[in-house]
Amino acid sequence: MASSTSSVRQKEIDSNIPSHNSLSKLKTYGFAIVIIMAIGGLAVSGVGVAGFFHVGALSNLSQINAIIMMAVGGGMGIILLVAGGAGLKNCKRNHQQIDDDQSHTIHHTTPVKDINAHKDTEKKDVAHQIKEPEHDDTIRNTAPVKKVDTQQDTEQKTDVNHIIKDAAKSKSIDTQGGVFYGPQAWEVLGVKVLDTNIQMPKVDLSKNDKILLYIPETIEFKGVEKNLTLDALIEIGSVACPKSVLKELGNSTAPGWILIDKAKLPVIPNSRGKTFKKQKKMVKKECQLTSTVEAVALNLLIFALTNKPVHGMDPVTSIRCSDVIKKPKGKYPVVVGEFGNEGLCINDSYLQDIELGRYGITTVERFKAKAA
Repeated sequence: MASSTSSVRQKEIDSNIPSHNSLSKLKTYGFAIVIIMAIGGLAVSGVGVAGFFHVGALSNLSQINAIIMMAVGGGMGIILLVAGGAGLKNCKRNHQQIDDDQSHTIHHTTPVKDINAHKDTEKKDVAHQIKEPEHDDTIRNTAPVKKVDTQQDTEQKTDVNHIIKDAAKSKSIDTQGGVFYGPQAWEVLGVKVLDTNIQMPKVDLSKNDKILLYIPETIEFKGVEKNLTLDALIEIGSVACPKSVLKELGNSTAPGWILIDKAKLPVIPNSRGKTFKKQKKMVKKECQLTSTVEAVALNLLIFALTNKPVHGMDPVTSIRCSDVIKKPKGKYPVVVGEFGNEGLCINDSYLQDIELGRYGITTVERFKAKAA
């Protein structure tokens, strides 16, 4: 099943990657035609040689015409042959480079039990992929854990249940029906919030249409006091992250409150299948694109308390964040999501300009945790 899953997802990615291969094929055909023309020129030159030496039926060909045919046909044939051969070699090199770039993608299959026969086949076997240019250096917290007891995961063991540190605490934490995740909520992850004089913003949660979540500045985790950075979140939860992201964002923080409209989860409606440039134009003035730390905190905390990922695998979903990573060929937005059986994924996506259906955006309103 894993191999079939990988092939399904590979076809999905290939169908959404820009037409590098199409352009390469057109160029290849063009240079092939040039080579064919070169062969024709050499054939004309051969006829001229035969005529010059009065071979067979070509013995009546005048020497002047034979010399012209040898010179023009041979000269053009050699020039076209060299040009076509060089072009084909260049096309092959470019095509190989594209293949090498695509081969860096890590295909991670997440088998899902067939619960309802009417469900689409693609939703049964979902391939979890992230493009990690430095995937050999990917950091993942993969501590052995107990089984997650969910309907969709009854056939295999997973490694995300260690996110829920204390089931009893999760039951005792009041989220007001899934709309309020304050400092106490972090206890479910084994995190003690050390911030003081935290002031809750004045927002209306009575309609149950928003989520208010607190991201601490200073915490205690496993007896160690530290800032809640991206590095710390990766230590707390099950998160895969390339070193290229940690190098620039490992020490980033996002203390304060964030307010999320439930109607904009998992992504803003109609934000899928658009380029990052078009997606940014969908952000309203009072909102901001979710940062990497905010996206990771949102996913880990809500999963720990509900056992349901925000940006998960059904459907396959990731969000482009406000943070961008500088690479040799430009700046790439950080992507967070595809929360599957082996945890959450962070990626410095090379697909930022592709209208890929799994990539959307989430926005938040930010409030500082002002001291009283």
